[in-house]
Amino acid sequence: MNREKFRSVDFLPDPEPDQTRTRNDPTANPGEELHYRCFEDVYQTATTEDHRPSKNPPKKKPSFGHGFSPSQRHVTNVDMMLQCSECDQWRLLFCKTKLSRTQKATLKRIIDDADYTFSATLDEMEFPDDFPDILVRSHRCHDPIESLYYGCSYDVICVHCSTGDHLLHVEDTNPYYPQCQGCMDAGKEKIPRKGGSKD
Repeated sequence: MNREKFRSVDFLPDPEPDQTRTRNDPTANPGEELHYRCFEDVYQTATTEDHRPSKNPPKKKPSFGHGFSPSQRHVTNVDMMLQCSECDQWRLLFCKTKLSRTQKATLKRIIDDADYTFSATLDEMEFPDDFPDILVRSHRCHDPIESLYYGCSYDVICVHCSTGDHLLHVEDTNPYYPQCQGCMDAGKEKIPRKGGSKD
């Protein structure tokens, strides 16, 4: 293509939100951009990149504030849980790197000697100087078992009290996390699995 023809080519316009639809739609929040103006309305007009979807930064996944978001891999890197001495509920431990057998033995000894409650932090435990960072999520007593537990091929336990006896909703295809008959009789709510649907 020669230069003269190239100069005569119109560039595609940048996306522009349809403010008219926003003002006329009774379900819209003030300033909400429901969709973009049609191509014919913005073709050969001056537009900007202010509303280009890729310009908005992607939403960040929630993290510990330690540089990573918890996943099943971080759970299996430790392969150990911590029990609250006040409510007896179990909590997952996370680590960015896989612990060696020696490190796991050291961690188990530290945990067994500790009197852990959910108001405390792991920083209060005495780890060797070169030990990998072991993390636990912030919880309150009697909070349900974390959903990540059920994706790690561990023993099936009640989502509320962590017992393995008299369980309901045990099948992986069940839309609810396992719950024992005692918690069901006590009126505790069924908790839907991630991606599952309520009855």
